[in-house]
Amino acid sequence: MIGTRIDGTTVADDFTVRLGIRRKPALKRAARRLCACFAGAVAAMLLAGPPVGLAASGVNLLPHVARYNLNRHHADIASGIAAVKGSMEVRFEISCDGFRVEQYLGFRLLSDDENQLEHLAYISSFEDADGRGFWFNTKTYEDRKLTEEIGGRAALEDSGGGNARYSLPSKAVEPLPKGTLFPIRHLRAIISAAKAGQKSVRHTVFDGSTRENPFEISTFIGTGNQESEKHFGALRDVKQWPVRLAYFPVGAVNLTPRFQMSANLYENGVIGNMIYDYGNFAIGVELDEVEALPKPEC
Repeated sequence: MIGTRIDGTTVADDFTVRLGIRRKPALKRAARRLCACFAGAVAAMLLAGPPVGLAASGVNLLPHVARYNLNRHHADIASGIAAVKGSMEVRFEISCDGFRVEQYLGFRLLSDDENQLEHLAYISSFEDADGRGFWFNTKTYEDRKLTEEIGGRAALEDSGGGNARYSLPSKAVEPLPKGTLFPIRHLRAIISAAKAGQKSVRHTVFDGSTRENPFEISTFIGTGNQESEKHFGALRDVKQWPVRLAYFPVGAVNLTPRFQMSANLYENGVIGNMIYDYGNFAIGVELDEVEALPKPEC
């Protein structure tokens, strides 16, 4: 089942009702590419934050549920995409052993010739408190039929490198280069760099959302501000920075990123409004609701 709640409903139910979706084969490739890149980028930003035992790092994140609306930001004629409509929900929980993230993504693509395609994805992960172990699972659905599942476990060694062991869709072992970070370390590094006044950082990040992992991510950090966010109590008077992340395959010689993401990053780890730039089209992601969750006592 797709993200079943206690009352028996699912996030997929919400998406299907809200989007009124019909599927057409012509948009399958575009939807899968968008879903994979989108989910991976959000995972790399949101599957992060130190558990309580790491509070001394100076980066204290807020357990929360964030809900977003997706819309087309812009699109060239060559993209063939006339509209994008969707929703996303991210649940970030902290425990004494580590932290868990569940991400639900549902969207509809409308092409210039009025074909439509539904795409749903459910991403779940757990990262150890020490940041060295990472469990991941990603399920992708079309018309509520499971079309792809990626799952496994990744671990880092004392040397800084490690391995990702996939159990789904088939068993495989892929090496992780020295210096690889899991998402917890990645976001901590970005926030720490922002607080220190740095303008750019570059990391190799594994999030397990696609088999294209890991990515080399260059992050550019703008000037921070502490304007009061009146609409969301969890963000009131919390400092934020505009950031832009560029995603490259590891070892790529091409200077053009696979895709880019701009976002408002809050000091407590909440991600505000975002823009996903794929070159000839871009998706706007608007933060609609933030709900703080309890913190554990460890």
